[in-house]
Amino acid sequence: MTEKLTGLQWLRAFAAFLVLFAHADNVLKLANVNLYDGWIGGIGVDIFFTISGYIMFSVMDGKPAGAASAWQFAVRRVGRIVPIYWLVTLAVLAAWWLTGADLFSNLAQSDPGERLVASLLFFDRLPIVAVGWTLCFEMVFYALASLSLLAIRSQAGRLLGISTVLLLFVILRDRLELTDFYPGEPTVISFVLGGVIWMLLDRLGSRHSPVAGLLLLAAAVAGMAGLSGNHELNHGAPSWIVVSALFVLGTLLCEPLARRVAWRLPVMLGDASYSLYLVHLYVVYLAGQLAFEVLHLPSTRLVGILFIVFNLIACSVLSMGLYRHVERPLTVALVRMLSALGDSVSRRRRGDA
Repeated sequence: MTEKLTGLQWLRAFAAFLVLFAHADNVLKLANVNLYDGWIGGIGVDIFFTISGYIMFSVMDGKPAGAASAWQFAVRRVGRIVPIYWLVTLAVLAAWWLTGADLFSNLAQSDPGERLVASLLFFDRLPIVAVGWTLCFEMVFYALASLSLLAIRSQAGRLLGISTVLLLFVILRDRLELTDFYPGEPTVISFVLGGVIWMLLDRLGSRHSPVAGLLLLAAAVAGMAGLSGNHELNHGAPSWIVVSALFVLGTLLCEPLARRVAWRLPVMLGDASYSLYLVHLYVVYLAGQLAFEVLHLPSTRLVGILFIVFNLIACSVLSMGLYRHVERPLTVALVRMLSALGDSVSRRRRGDA
């Protein structure tokens, strides 16, 4: 699948906004501003994971098994994830060195050098960039997908293989009480459901109705509303995963409607959602310091609403700029470099043969 799905771009923007809203609401609560008794904004992470599962299986569709396919897949995933994440990680570390501001990283209580290496290599479940913990899960999924491309020919076999390993991770973590084994956290089931959704729609083809998609989206919104305020649930809770899957499946079924609307801004925000996800926490923190520590704004609901709106706008503008001028150029450059390296190695092997 090479074309962008308009609806999924909209959903990516929505998921990023949910996470932003959750973190902005946390800042407001520290300032004694209570907009609502909720925690459900974090479900945006589960939506991202489910989208990732769907997209990765779409990308693998039709690819022959072998080293070339596995390398090409890995190169594009590394090119997409690594450059901007490393850049933001180094920026947060530099801010700590220069100002002493420990932005959600707990650098003062650890060895910064070890934390840097572990963060850059996706080994640290609590990395320097606080929201980067999700990328650890993404990289586990990408590694399994690359291995499946290396050895398994059919898409059904790849889905079965990846799902089996992830489910085994979850079972082992639970049975052996391996609390530090993060690949076994239940949230990885979201990737599996994303693959199942791909398989379902691949089998259905075009034999589905946008009306069904609208009904599923309505059920997802109702489910999210019903879960709001339940602070015992978090990422990986079965109810959160189900609601996330409803959002993704409903959005995909509504793709004809999304294309008919042809609203460009959500697509642009979907493109920039990764940059928005990485930097929003720092924008929200600085906005909170300005609003409540410098300007001493009153702790009212109106101020809370304006604070949320300001952060949505500021993060959207910043992330679209980062995507266009930093993230996309770095991604293109790294993918070209790694692809050229792979081609060079292939030519040498053919020459040796």
